[in-house]
Amino acid sequence: MAEHTFCHVEWAVTDLNRAKSFYGGMFNWKFESFGDDYMMIQTPSDEIGGGLMKQDKISTGSSPRVFVLVEDVQPYLDKVSGLGGKMAFPKTDIPGVGWFGMITDPDGNTIGVFQSSHGGDEPMHSFCHVEWSVSDGARAAGFYNGLFDWKFEPFGDEYQMFRTPSGNVGGGIMEEKSFQPAQSPCVYVEVNSIEPYLEKVKTLGGEVGMPKTEIPGMGWFAILLDHDKNAVGIYEGARKE
Repeated sequence: MAEHTFCHVEWAVTDLNRAKSFYGGMFNWKFESFGDDYMMIQTPSDEIGGGLMKQDKISTGSSPRVFVLVEDVQPYLDKVSGLGGKMAFPKTDIPGVGWFGMITDPDGNTIGVFQSSHGGDEPMHSFCHVEWSVSDGARAAGFYNGLFDWKFEPFGDEYQMFRTPSGNVGGGIMEEKSFQPAQSPCVYVEVNSIEPYLEKVKTLGGEVGMPKTEIPGMGWFAILLDHDKNAVGIYEGARKE
């Protein structure tokens, strides 16, 4: 996987079995236990997967927002309440692009569903877009460009789009006056080595939310915070001998 691409999306949940039923029912994702308090998510795309982490207390909010590709937004908004979630935002047109809606899971985690007006080859129920709310768009673009070398282009007056090196899963930053940064979900970015980013984030005005931590047999991760306290994870895979 190319450095600086999204590699993992993780939600904190209070009940693993309930969350498994919710996300399995919504998107037909498959799950595999990883220890007592974690389940790995397998989406139809090989590029990026995810996980559910059991926690007693969860900090949810409005940023970031992770979007899942669907064939039609409305059926997902219709079935979410029957699975224990809620519709947070109705089906809305993005002129020339497609439509989106927002739902929340039983723990209050927000997830978006996106329907493209252009079609494409990406498999349904794969992650397709990651979006952060920020108080200063220019400052945030400078931060993420300096940290991950992401390239930004304006999309309207208050939004900037970016593409990661993989090209398939990109994202955006939305300038808003009021929003609530969340610790769940947390989106992870692939890096070759964690240490340089722990130093670089401070020079760019951010901070380290969690230091380099080992995942036995897999690699290491750390959590970084931008100026608005949005969390972004970085992941370094263990090198095969």
